[in-house]
Amino acid sequence: MKTSVLLASLVLFTSVTHAQVLKKLKDKVEQKVEKTVNPNASGNNSSTETNTTTSNTNASTAKILTDYCQKVYQLESGESMAYNESRLGFGTDQKGYKIIIKTKNGYKLLENGKTTPLTSPPTELLKDDAEKLHHNVTLSDQEVRSNYVKTNAMYEQIIVYKGKTIATFKMLQGIVVSQDKNHLYAAGTEFINNNMVYNLVSQDGKKTKLPSMPMLVMMSDDGSVGGAAISEYNIQSEKNSNPDPSTMGIMHLYLTNGSVINTTMEDLQGSWIHKAGKLITYKNGQVLVDGKPTFTLSNETSGEVFVNDNLTMAVKVHEGSIEFSDGIKPEWAYSINKVTIDGKTYFSWFTVDFSTKTIYLCKKEF
Repeated sequence: MKTSVLLASLVLFTSVTHAQVLKKLKDKVEQKVEKTVNPNASGNNSSTETNTTTSNTNASTAKILTDYCQKVYQLESGESMAYNESRLGFGTDQKGYKIIIKTKNGYKLLENGKTTPLTSPPTELLKDDAEKLHHNVTLSDQEVRSNYVKTNAMYEQIIVYKGKTIATFKMLQGIVVSQDKNHLYAAGTEFINNNMVYNLVSQDGKKTKLPSMPMLVMMSDDGSVGGAAISEYNIQSEKNSNPDPSTMGIMHLYLTNGSVINTTMEDLQGSWIHKAGKLITYKNGQVLVDGKPTFTLSNETSGEVFVNDNLTMAVKVHEGSIEFSDGIKPEWAYSINKVTIDGKTYFSWFTVDFSTKTIYLCKKEF
C-alpha cells in the first residue's frame, strides 16, 4: 500500500456509521398527556380551547381539507386534543388511529371512530412511530462490531453473518447492518492470492471491487443497495505518488448495482441512497438526484426529506409540518406517519381547523 494512500485515508476517514452522518428527524416523545401543544404559540403548552378566535380557514387550507382529509371529531366546549399522545397508522391495515381528548372533567379516547370515556388520565405513552420517518435506521456501531466483526490472531477483521465468514479484512473501513438484520455491507482492504484488493461485500458474500481504500459505507433504506464512498485523492494515490491535494473533497460512490455516482464530501453528509440506486441530496431547499436539482422545497425549516419509489415526488417532514414538492403544504400537521394502505404508500397526519374546532385525519399518496 502506498504511504500516501494510507495517510490520506487516515486524515479523511472518520469511523462513523451512516446513521450518524444523516441528521435525525426528532427526539422521541417524552411529554406527558397533560401537555398539549398550541400550534399558534411559540413553545407554550396550551390546548385547542384557547384558539377559538383563530380566523376562518383560508382557501388553500380549505382545499387541502376537502381533497385529502376527513372529519373524525368535533371538539365540544372545554375540550382539546392531546397532540403528543395521539397517533395514527397502526393495525394490520395501517388505517387505525387513536386520539386522546382532554375534557372539562377528565379525558376520553377516540379510537377508529369510537369514543370511550377515561376514568383516569392515561399514563402510558402511545407507541412512537418516529422510526418510520428516519433514513437508514441501522444497528449501533457497538452492536455491529460485537456481533458481526471478529478479530483473529493476525489482527484481521473477520466479517461473520449468520455464522458464515463472508470476508476477512486487513483493514476494515466501514460496516453497516440494517435494523431487521437482513442486510449487511462492509468495505475494506483484503489480501487475496497475495494481492491487496479493496472490496465492498454484502451479506450474501457478493463483492463489489473498489479502486482504492473506502471511507464510508452506506445502504439504502430498504437495504437492497449498498455503497462505498472513495475520495478522488485516494484513487489518484493508487496511480502516482503525487496526487492532487485539491481532489480530497471530490467523492465517488460505488454501488453494489454497478453504478458510480460522483459527488462531494460536503454533499455526501446530507445524502442517502435511494432504493432505485440513486443518491439523494437535500441542500438549501433543493432535492438533488445524482447531483441534478429535481425537486424544490421551502428552506424555512429543517426536517427529514423523502423521495418516492418512482422518483416523481419529494416530501419534507418536520415536527408540526409536512410539505410536498407538488405544492401541498398543510398549515398544521401532527402525528405524521408513513403508511402502506392497500398496496399504496401514503403520508398521513392529523390537523385541526381551529375556526370550527374540528379534528381531521388526512392522507396523501406518495
